[in-house]
Amino acid sequence: SVSVQNTASTQYYQDIQFNPFSNLSKNSITASYRHVGENLDLYQLAGSGGFNLPSGYVSIRGNIYTMNNQSDPVVNNTYISYHRENSEFTLGNINKLLELSLFGRGAEYAFTSSDKDKKVEVGFVDQTFSLIERNSFLKYGYGFYAKGTLGAQNASRTISGTYIFRNDPYDKAKHNLLGTDMQYSFNKDWRVNTRIYGGLSFYENNNVTKPSLALESQYSGMISKISLNGDYFYSTDYYPGNRRGILQIQQNFSTHIFKDYYVYTNVVISNFSPKFYFYNNDLKSNSIRFDTGINFPKKSNFGLGIGYQYQEENSNTYNNFFIVPGNQEAKQLKAQRLTEYIT
Repeated sequence: SVSVQNTASTQYYQDIQFNPFSNLSKNSITASYRHVGENLDLYQLAGSGGFNLPSGYVSIRGNIYTMNNQSDPVVNNTYISYHRENSEFTLGNINKLLELSLFGRGAEYAFTSSDKDKKVEVGFVDQTFSLIERNSFLKYGYGFYAKGTLGAQNASRTISGTYIFRNDPYDKAKHNLLGTDMQYSFNKDWRVNTRIYGGLSFYENNNVTKPSLALESQYSGMISKISLNGDYFYSTDYYPGNRRGILQIQQNFSTHIFKDYYVYTNVVISNFSPKFYFYNNDLKSNSIRFDTGINFPKKSNFGLGIGYQYQEENSNTYNNFFIVPGNQEAKQLKAQRLTEYIT
């Protein structure tokens, strides 16, 4: 008996890491030389591309540059990713914009369900700028993360949970963050985003265990043709996330009156007072800003708007401008302005 089997397949993929702002085109390598000033020469090699495998495909991106009198080249934004069915493995530079962001060299694994609605990401990052940094591994700290998302393709109902660990040698601390992000749309007009994160930090020098908290709520909606949106954020003074020791309230109102007249009011209140165990300077800053105004109807190609602005700041960071560093006395600024614009 004779059996004959013929198999043919066509594979196509869209690179999800495609950056429209990058000058690099797919499957290309660019070499460049720049001479800056009298004695600075810079050499750079950058490229990106991808190719199919019998199972899955590989995408690669690289950037390497060096300058004269520089002992080692710098390699950043360089990684290789292997995609197979619902899984993706990445090795190289990892940049994660999380509540406690991690940048460096490392590895990441991501799994996406067949319906694209569920996603899991886990990774490890050695906090080193260059991929071929000579300094010992983990010298500048390290971290790992795990994130799970439900409703990844549903802009109206999404929830995710994230855990982040970071060993910070400058802070001499081990930080743990656990939290959730939620996005919910009640209807076409009303939408709410909420973030809740709890932290626990262990400081080596003074043997202190410090809990922390961060809360954020953003909303947008309409009430009788009045557009409202607000952003409210609070974090404790020792919170290890990207925004430490902040209270911020931002509220905007806007609407059209008399058909083509547009009025608006914005209010921003903030308090900035982060605290550190390794940094002695006690920073404190408070500010209030109020904007209101009206935009008149356009006449042909001519547009006009006028407004009023009140600003008040109270901070001890101004002392450096007055040549009194170390003085913790707060300085105050108050300003009232009339604003206008013409187009």
